[in-house]
Amino acid sequence: MLSPFTIFAPRISNMKCEMKKMMILRRRAVVLLLCVAVAAAAFAEEDKNAAESGKVTYFQFSLFPGLGVNGWRTWEYTNWASVNLLGDVSMNERAFTLSGIWSAVKGDAQGVQIAGLVNYAGQGRGLMLSGLVNALKGEYDGLTVSGLANVAGGRVRGVQVSGGMNLSGKLRGAQLTGIAAIAKGGVKGVQLAGVMDYAGGDMDGVQLAGLTGIAVGDVEGAQISGAVNFSLEMSGVQMAAFANVVRGDVEGVQISAVANCAREVEGVQIGLVNVAEESDVPIGLINVIEDGEMSIGAEYDMIGNTMLTFRSGGEYTYGIIGAGYNHYFRHVPVAVEAGLGVHAPVYDWFRVDNEFRYTSPLLIVTGDGTDAVLASRYMNVSYSLLPFFRVCRHFRVYAGMTLNYMLSDSRLELPELVRGGTVWQNVTDGGVFGKTRGTLFFGFSAGIQVLF
Repeated sequence: MLSPFTIFAPRISNMKCEMKKMMILRRRAVVLLLCVAVAAAAFAEEDKNAAESGKVTYFQFSLFPGLGVNGWRTWEYTNWASVNLLGDVSMNERAFTLSGIWSAVKGDAQGVQIAGLVNYAGQGRGLMLSGLVNALKGEYDGLTVSGLANVAGGRVRGVQVSGGMNLSGKLRGAQLTGIAAIAKGGVKGVQLAGVMDYAGGDMDGVQLAGLTGIAVGDVEGAQISGAVNFSLEMSGVQMAAFANVVRGDVEGVQISAVANCAREVEGVQIGLVNVAEESDVPIGLINVIEDGEMSIGAEYDMIGNTMLTFRSGGEYTYGIIGAGYNHYFRHVPVAVEAGLGVHAPVYDWFRVDNEFRYTSPLLIVTGDGTDAVLASRYMNVSYSLLPFFRVCRHFRVYAGMTLNYMLSDSRLELPELVRGGTVWQNVTDGGVFGKTRGTLFFGFSAGIQVLF
């Protein structure tokens, strides 16, 4: 027969195991309750220092707004870290936000905010990174990077980088964009755009644009663009491929391939056309300076050119353009010239001008055949030292010495006066005219001027 011990021993052993398991579960439950209590106390303490809503989450996860840790009233919570499969809306973000499509923070976004398409925040500081747009209602301190546009309604201190457009209130830092960089309140730093830079106020720093740089206020620094620069006042450097326009005064340098325009210039204008009320040192072929000097003249030089010239400039520098007839080179009788000059004032009635000019024929086939025309090609570069005498208020005469370097087709018959004044000559094969003759010679130039 079986003894009672043999019958009940297994049952007693099983009961002991069950009791041990229950004790372990109770201990775990107590630990879990203590953790929950500590967390609740921490949340309650953080709740006093959080946003007005008083709802704080250290880690928040959601699929989309309403389906996540914070429930459907997600916009009332301040999160320390958020991960959203699609997107979410929160009151504030304190450290990190990652969203598959969008992230919207009604208040303050701090730390890192990353979204696949769009980030939005009331204000913040740190890093915003999106595939499409970063939008800020207020101010931001830090770096915003997007594929299309960064838009800030308030001041930005830091860097905006986008493939399309950057827009801010007042910028203190840098804007780097593929199309347009716009700072409505002005810039202190750098704007760099592939098409247009715009500063709604003063510009302290550098504007670099592929097409247009615009500053509604004063500029201290540099404006550099591929087409046009515009500002109210300028202290520094303006460089453009087409035109620089300043409604007020310039202290510095304007450089363009076509035109510079300003009111008063204390510095230098370099361009094909320079326009100003006052500009002492315009360097261009045509200079429309209200307080400067313009004249029309007629002159004759040693290589047989009778030229009608137009000189225009300021107190010290001026430009020269001219066209005329050459009686020596009958196959190419029409000549044109361009140059720059520097005044050396001596008395009111006398001054000495230094001129650097380039002269060449305007090729016209006259019926004698192309070979004859080609054989008459030449280019002449000259320096002229010309004393000018004022006969009356609107009339001057001048005559002086020239030093010339002429490249010509070796078949070109040079005038007797040129051969007599030659100090050096050389013929080379493979030059600009094939078999090319280089001639260095002294000459003369004389003419009259009518000032207006």
